Amino acid sequence: MSPAVEQIRKTVEERIRELRPVIDELEQLQGILSLLEGEEVTRKGEDAPSDGLAALLAQAGIDADATSRQPIRRSRRGTKPGRDGRAPQGANKQLIIEAVMQDPGVTATEIAERTGVKRTVVSATINRLKRNGELEPLGQGVRVPSGRRLAALAQ
Repeated sequence: MSPAVEQIRKTVEERIRELRPVIDELEQLQGILSLLEGEEVTRKGEDAPSDGLAALLAQAGIDADATSRQPIRRSRRGTKPGRDGRAPQGANKQLIIEAVMQDPGVTATEIAERTGVKRTVVSATINRLKRNGELEPLGQGVRVPSGRRLAALAQ
């Protein structure tokens, strides 16, 4: 198998692993919908769903009496690693700066290959760091400005 085909296969397998929890949740929600369509959620003045539906809702992490609750606020800041697959805040920036310090002039593609961070994330981060003056262009790649390099080495 060629290296390009092997890389594509690995990428697809990784994406499937990332999406598995979403697929499982979809199947649970579809089961709940089919139950809702097949029976009344409330029985003659009762406010509680049937036992079967309540069990499915609990399994899916849905509170049967969610109407009285505030919606859950989902935020990107301070995301814990592993919870949603995102790196801790600042981790990608640190990896990118370390790679640039080790090899001035390195490109986004090379950094992505070395660090395992997606190329699009590396490119976007590099562009932001260049706008903020934390990196500067060098040939096809980037480098840490000389004043910042000394400060980073002192840390």
